[in-house]
Amino acid sequence: MSRGRLFFALLLLPVLAMAQDIQVRAKGAGPTKEAASRSARRAAIEQGIGQVITSTSVMENFMLKKDEVITRTEGFVKSFTVLSETQGPDGAWETEIQAVVNKQGVKDVLASMCILVDAIGRPRVAVLVQEKVLGEDHADGTAEATLVTYFKDRCFEVVEPSEKLRATRAGQLGKAYQGDAAAASALGTELGAEMVVAGNVVAKEGDMSDNSYFKGTGMKQVSATVSLKVLDVNTREILATRNGNAPMVDPNPQTAAAKAIEKAVFKTLDKEGMSESLMKAWQSKANDGMLLRVQVRNIPNYLASQSIQEELRALAVRVNQRKLADGNLWVDVTWRGTADDFCAAIDQHKVNKDRNTLVVDSAEGNVIVLKVK
Repeated sequence: MSRGRLFFALLLLPVLAMAQDIQVRAKGAGPTKEAASRSARRAAIEQGIGQVITSTSVMENFMLKKDEVITRTEGFVKSFTVLSETQGPDGAWETEIQAVVNKQGVKDVLASMCILVDAIGRPRVAVLVQEKVLGEDHADGTAEATLVTYFKDRCFEVVEPSEKLRATRAGQLGKAYQGDAAAASALGTELGAEMVVAGNVVAKEGDMSDNSYFKGTGMKQVSATVSLKVLDVNTREILATRNGNAPMVDPNPQTAAAKAIEKAVFKTLDKEGMSESLMKAWQSKANDGMLLRVQVRNIPNYLASQSIQEELRALAVRVNQRKLADGNLWVDVTWRGTADDFCAAIDQHKVNKDRNTLVVDSAEGNVIVLKVK
């Protein structure tokens, strides 16, 4: 790298760091300057939290634990500049500051206190990851363990395939590792999960023969590449997908591989933003509802189709007609809850002034077939 490029890169580092922070302006009051300053810093933290929280349900969870959250995040004011200090006639001080708040630190506290996951209904997560480490296949290795720990630390309920399932569903697992949505969703359903984290990891030893720094040290370098997808079990929709890679050095190549895999997984989840994308996608489903593709068979006439849609609208967030032909009605239903919840609510539902009944004929993922009886 030339000196000019190096100088530019060094200048860019603080800018990149600041991109992960939140800048706010806040005021605080207290009997002393220090008390007013601390009050202003707490107000800055609260504003920072407000910028991290993007939904009503998360804000409600935060308000229940507000004092504890702010206390635990006070240290995330990285720096501040005093803009003004004034003393009132009663002797109390008011301080205004410009502060820099550590955004990732705030997120980590919200996650560790379960505020984010509580707001999205604590979905269960199935982890299905295959590793190829130094040429050997591993179905239950460092990547899977790291993912399980990561999600459990953030208050998700995590389920893993048993040895029996690994043996009897080897074909499906192989497809899921490669990102096959149908296979991953079917396994997720069997495991009782709402989301599936599926993917694969490859850890390879690198050539260090030209590296003068490590020459003669006996150190081994291993690079790990991680590819992950998160799928909604009900809809088979891909909620997030990311890749990450990381190298590590150690005298023992197996140790280097484990360290590299762990680092690559964390990089994929945090630095590459996979966990944030996942939370936003699931929060959107919680707020707006999931899309169900619904077919209704045995429609006797046009008026009956309109009556059935009105009944569905009374239960769902939104219903849009796509097609009516040959006694079949196709509609898109936006539903708050799971596909199973929808089936339970609509099965045996009376329509046409109780002359007919809707029954569930089949359900696969977000595709539901109903019949009019």
